Amino acid sequence: MEETRRNGMKAAKGMKDRKGNFSADHFVHIPLIEPLNETAIRVVFGSDISPETNHGVRNLTDLLECRPLPGMIEVVPSFAAVTIFYDPLKVAEALPDHRSRMVMQEMVDCLQRLLLTDNTERESRSRVIEIPVLYGGEYGPDLSFVAQHAGMSEKEVIAIHTEQEYPVYMIGFAPGFPYLGGMNPAISAPRLETPRLSVPAGTVGIAGAQTGVYPVSTPGGWRLIGRTPTALFQPNQVPPSLLRAGDRVRFRPIATDEYMRLAVHRADAVHRFLTDESCGMAKVEDEQSDRTNLMDGRPDRAGRVGEDNWNDGIASNETEETSVPSVSVLNPGLLTTLQDLGRPGYQQYGVTAGGAMDTYALRAANLMAGNAESEAALEITLAGPTLRFERDTLIALTGADLAPSIGGVPLPMWRPVRVRAGAVLEFGPAREGCRAYLALAGGFAAPAALGSRGTDLRAGLGGLEGRALRAGDVLHARTSQSKARISERAFGPLRSIAPGADFAAAPWHAAHGYVAGRPDWGDLHFPGSAQQVSRSKASPSADSAADVIVRFTRGTHFGLFDAPSREALLNAAFRIMPQSDRMGCRLSGPALRLEQPQELISEAVAPGTVQVPPGGNPIVLTADRQTTGGYPRIAQIISADLRLIAQLRPGQTLTFAEVYLREAEHVYIEQERELLRLRISMRLWRNG
Repeated sequence: MEETRRNGMKAAKGMKDRKGNFSADHFVHIPLIEPLNETAIRVVFGSDISPETNHGVRNLTDLLECRPLPGMIEVVPSFAAVTIFYDPLKVAEALPDHRSRMVMQEMVDCLQRLLLTDNTERESRSRVIEIPVLYGGEYGPDLSFVAQHAGMSEKEVIAIHTEQEYPVYMIGFAPGFPYLGGMNPAISAPRLETPRLSVPAGTVGIAGAQTGVYPVSTPGGWRLIGRTPTALFQPNQVPPSLLRAGDRVRFRPIATDEYMRLAVHRADAVHRFLTDESCGMAKVEDEQSDRTNLMDGRPDRAGRVGEDNWNDGIASNETEETSVPSVSVLNPGLLTTLQDLGRPGYQQYGVTAGGAMDTYALRAANLMAGNAESEAALEITLAGPTLRFERDTLIALTGADLAPSIGGVPLPMWRPVRVRAGAVLEFGPAREGCRAYLALAGGFAAPAALGSRGTDLRAGLGGLEGRALRAGDVLHARTSQSKARISERAFGPLRSIAPGADFAAAPWHAAHGYVAGRPDWGDLHFPGSAQQVSRSKASPSADSAADVIVRFTRGTHFGLFDAPSREALLNAAFRIMPQSDRMGCRLSGPALRLEQPQELISEAVAPGTVQVPPGGNPIVLTADRQTTGGYPRIAQIISADLRLIAQLRPGQTLTFAEVYLREAEHVYIEQERELLRLRISMRLWRNG
């Protein structure tokens, strides 16, 4: 502790407030250590954007990369904070007596020890990246406005913009988007009143006193002054972002002929990659597998597992080159995408982890189809597709009840189902929930992007060319040609399909607590809990007119909101808005307001973070959220209840119930153990 004081900081003591949270009030010097939620912890080095504050951020980030904490999944640096995402179950199982000690406390202790470590060699790792820019003209349509606003010529603006190096404080907002500091205020310019619907990749812009580069095509309101032919984001490489926090950027003006030459060179490189299936992805897969292996027997969020695939002859996941046609898309439905457990490890490059909205349903479907939990499956939203099976296979359908049927006969859910070649799966009007998951024995084949086959619609990554399904698509299983004929043994105890029937289903189901209403990890509570929550109203199968109760812990800025807003969060009902999507669940209800206007610094967010924009309507961030955010965070939905958010439909209402952080941890761990029990049960059933 004495060494810590000499370094100008006091380590967190892990003191908790009455809610069991680690309150900022109990930390008197930087860095502040506190939870983001039960799966993430934040270390805050200050409240300003400065090289000095960011130095502490980079120092800790480098230390964590060299000496990862137990159960750590990934690290996300920002302007003034570092957020560490981790697996509470792995940390808990490493503790001698985790039932009497919070996982969060163990992480705080580990961070205290790490913060005492000297890392003076960090500065030598900083890089200077030169970015060539063609300024003005069609590539920089706002250069003349910036010049007029600054009272100087376009050449003077270019000279000022290129005369210095810009530190990269963080990557966020979009994949590979750098937040740069140090721009000369003489060329600052206001944002557009109405953002452009699309800004081309490579565009260089100015907004206020900031400058940056759009790595991918995205809407934007910055003033555009030029464009670079250099690719800032390439998903076929590891790391996928040209820039990383701690780098320094220098812009170099170029003429049109050099721009065209560099652009052609870049296009040729992309073409070579797309036409050479042996390059690129193998490197991504190999490096990602070293990045995030959580624990034996449980999936990491990128698709590698230590578990065995217990359905020999079904779940033998071969390469896509040997895959066979399995499903034809006759009608794509409203929104049907391939999803898995996402691509963790890349949030520091602006790439969201993504993955299934309801990971419990996806993992259960895969287990019942004989796959690893992390295999890609179809996520089906509200109005389902029409699919024809091209070969006899085994499937499992979980999640929302979207009235599935084959040949006019209702298809049982939450159980293995043997389907005949030629059978057509259809969906009717949604009965309950919002998203269903269809797993195919062997998993669906698709090129991996950054270690995941899941679809990121915003970034155009994964799945089928980064898009939703279309009519005419043919989906392949990752089962080799040599095993295209699935043997009788592969179906385990499943009976044969009766003459004239299109499918045969197992006589039991595995919707333990999810649909059947039986007690499960959602019913666990502790003596003295903040609120004894009745889970009967929190089931995805609840009547659409009833409120769904969603549990939360206090957000980073809960105390900054006024008393009526805090009261409304605890007692009012909020309605799901039609604008909700995979990025966020938008709510309407009582407007939530800060006590005083605050200018907050962007930092990492997590699934379930409840942000409140200036309009006062909260947004629950979900799978495809941005990696960082600057809106105030009033609450954090616990991980176990994210499946409830995933199954809410527009027009439904929810209410919030506050719980202890200790309870959130415990429920998370019990959820994981519930899935472990399902895995064991399936193995026993499979073996007779």
